[in-house]
Parts: sequence; structure tokens; C-alpha cells
Amino acid sequence: IAYNPGGVLFHCTAGKDRTGWTSAVLLTLLGVDKDTVYYDYLLSNYYRGAKDGDMLNGVAASALDSAFDQATKSYGSFDGYVRDGLQLTDADIAALKAKLLA
Repeated sequence: IAYNPGGVLFHCTAGKDRTGWTSAVLLTLLGVDKDTVYYDYLLSNYYRGAKDGDMLNGVAASALDSAFDQATKSYGSFDGYVRDGLQLTDADIAALKAKLLA
């Protein structure tokens, strides 16, 4: 995303789980507040017509909680996840911000 000169489309089969985590990571990297990150993640329920508890078609905030918790547990912090897990450098993060906030 950071170094592609054009637009980027990312998705998964259902367009909710991996895509939702990727979006949450990108939004967090950009400094978006937690409430907005969760609101964006949970929009899958609206757009996929998922009822409460329908994990086949929808998502739950608890799943996103678990993902952030695991990133912190495995890497010490979200920043550690980004740098050590995703292996993004300061230059990569700056390029992402420049592209996505332009």
C-alpha cells in the first residue's frame, strides 16, 4: 500500500475478518481513535445484514479485542506488533501515512 503508486484494493472471501483486522491496523497506525476503529470494524454487520451473534456473516467487538490483545501479548505492544510482527520501518509507516492521509 505504502509504495504502490496507484490505488489499492484489499479483501478476503467474506470481506470481514482479515479485511477488518487489516483496516483496524491501518486506522490505528494513522492515529484514528479506538471508538472510530471499532465503529468501522463493526460496520460489517450492517453491510452484511448480520444479526446479533451471527458470526458467519458478522463480526463482534470481542474478536477485535482479542486480536489487539494477542498483538500486545505476543509483541509487548501494538507498536511492537507493527515493528517486529509486521516488520514495518519508520519509513514504511511514514509512507503509509503520506499516502493514506493525502
